Amino acid sequence: MRNSIKQNLSILMAILAIFFVSSCQQKPPLHPKIALVVPLSGVLASLGNACIKGAKLGLGQNKRFSLVISDNQANPEKTKEIFSQLAKDPEIVAVIGPLKCECFKAILPIIKENHLPTISLGCFHNFGRKTKGYALSLLTESEEIKAFAQFLNEKNLEWALLYGHEPWEQFFSDQLLSLVKKPPFFQKKLLNADISSFIPILKKAQILVLFFPLETARLIALQMQNAKFKGYILGRYYLFDDEFKLVIKTSMQKQVWIPVPHLSSKEQLLFKRDFLKTYCHFPHWLSTCGYAAVKTLTKIDKLNREEIKRHFYRSLSLHFKMCPLKERE
Repeated sequence: MRNSIKQNLSILMAILAIFFVSSCQQKPPLHPKIALVVPLSGVLASLGNACIKGAKLGLGQNKRFSLVISDNQANPEKTKEIFSQLAKDPEIVAVIGPLKCECFKAILPIIKENHLPTISLGCFHNFGRKTKGYALSLLTESEEIKAFAQFLNEKNLEWALLYGHEPWEQFFSDQLLSLVKKPPFFQKKLLNADISSFIPILKKAQILVLFFPLETARLIALQMQNAKFKGYILGRYYLFDDEFKLVIKTSMQKQVWIPVPHLSSKEQLLFKRDFLKTYCHFPHWLSTCGYAAVKTLTKIDKLNREEIKRHFYRSLSLHFKMCPLKERE
C-alpha cells in the first residue's frame, strides 16, 4: 500500500515538474531579440542589405524586441555555425533568414531540435513538416504558381509554356496547367536555352511563360528580345536580378512580368512611401519580405518561441502579385 502511494506521489511530482519546466520555457524573456541572418558580404550583400532596410522599417519605434544582425556570407556552413549559437540564447525568440534555400536546408535540424521559429525570406519551400512547424514561410511556391494562373486567366490570351528538365520546373508547369482555364497553344520541355527553331511559333504567343533557372531564362528572353517579341514574358521572381536586367532593354522590361511579394493594398502604399522617404529609392521585393516578417512579429502578444510559431500565420499579410519588371517594386 505504502509503495503504491509512493509510486503515485512520484508520478504526481514528475507531472508537476514537467508543467513547471514547460511554464518556464513559455515565459517571454525580459529582453527578447529577433535575429536577422542574411549575407552582408560577397555577391549577395546587396540583397542582405535590402532585407535589413525593410526589417528596420518594420520595427520602427517598437521597443518590444531588438534586432540582432549576423552575416552568413550566403554560406551553409557559416549559417549552421550562426544558428547553433542563436539557438542557445534564450533571448532569441525568432530568426529571420537566411535567403538561399541551400542555407535554409542546412539548418533544419537545428530549427527542429531547438524549437526555433525561423522565417524564410528568399526560399519559399514548405519545411514545416520537417521542423515540427518551426520553419515558417512568408510565402509558398503554390501561392507563386497561383499568381501566374490568375494573370493568365484574367488576360485570357494565347500563351506558350517553356520549361526545363529539373523536378521543380516540371512541378511548376504541371501545377500551372491544372489551374489555367485556357491551355497553351504550344508547350515544350527544353534541355538547353537554344530556342532558335521555335522562335517563329513563339512569336505568335501573346504571353510566354518561362520556368527555368535565372541564367537559362535570361538567354531565352534575350533571344525573344532580338526577335522583337511583342507579348508578355512571365518568369519567377528572381528575374528581378540585376544580371537579368542588364541584358534586357528598358523598353522590353515593361513586357517582363514577375510574381512579387506584396502587402495589402493600403499597407503596400504606406510601406513604399515610408521606404522612399527613408532610403531615397524604391524597395526591392526582399525589403518587402523583411518588413512583413518584422511587422508580423510586432503583432504577436507573447514573444516566446511557441507563441510565435502558433500565431505567426494568423498575423501575416503577404501575397504574390504579378508586376512588370520596369516597375521597381
